[in-house]
Parts: sequence; C-alpha cells; structure tokens
Amino acid sequence: MKSTSELINNIKSTVSIQKFLSENEEDLYNPQLKSHLQRLLKEKNLNKMQVIRRGALSENYAYQIFSGVKLPSRDKVIQLAVGFGLNLEETSYLLKIAGVGELYPRTRHDAILIYCIEHKLTIMQINDLMYDLGEYIFQ
Repeated sequence: MKSTSELINNIKSTVSIQKFLSENEEDLYNPQLKSHLQRLLKEKNLNKMQVIRRGALSENYAYQIFSGVKLPSRDKVIQLAVGFGLNLEETSYLLKIAGVGELYPRTRHDAILIYCIEHKLTIMQINDLMYDLGEYIFQ
C-alpha cells in the first residue's frame, strides 16, 4: 500500500487523472459505507441486530445507516465500531470511509476512546468511564 504522501506526489505529477485512478485503484478508499458495513458483517460473522445491540444504537436509525439512507455522525460510527468489536486500525478505516474524522490521540476524549477500543470495552463501560472522567457519553 502506498503512503498518503506518495499518492499526493503521484497526483501532482500525473498528466491524466484517469491514468492515476487506474494505476492506484487498490490504494484508494471506496467511500461506500454501506458496502463496507456489509463486508464487516460477513467478516465478523455477525448480524445487524448483534452489532446494533453491542453498539447501543437506536434500531431504526441503525437500519437506516446499514441501508445507506442515513450518513452517521462520528459518534454513531464509533458505536458501530464497538458493536462490530473492531480494533483500532479497523475503527480508523471505518471512520475514514464514513468521512467523519479519525481518532486523534492528542484530544482528551479521543485518547480515552482509543484506550476503550484497545481494551475492548462495551458502550456501557465506555459511557461509565467517560462520565467518571467528565466527558460526554454516547446517547
């Protein structure tokens, strides 16, 4: 996989965007959140309801996310990541695909979330920890 800086340099030096896209297709993200969620269901051998319950998501809203009708907020994407039991790398990729910004370890709230994801905490455990530390909780 090419680094981001390599891709930027390739874009700057290309004579044709079509050529760049065809030569770098495997290094570009497919922004299809719906497709990625379907892939995760298969990879993790989970069903939507399991993810929804583990992520403490509203059933109706979550089904709209899975069907591509709704684009989720950053918090909802994190809840999905917890529902899927994703590791930090997988969570970062899901956040990228959803276009909501990755977790940033210099931000107190995000640092706590990184800890929670690494330690496989549930949404309830995350909310308890966030509350104890004076941070906002997932709704």
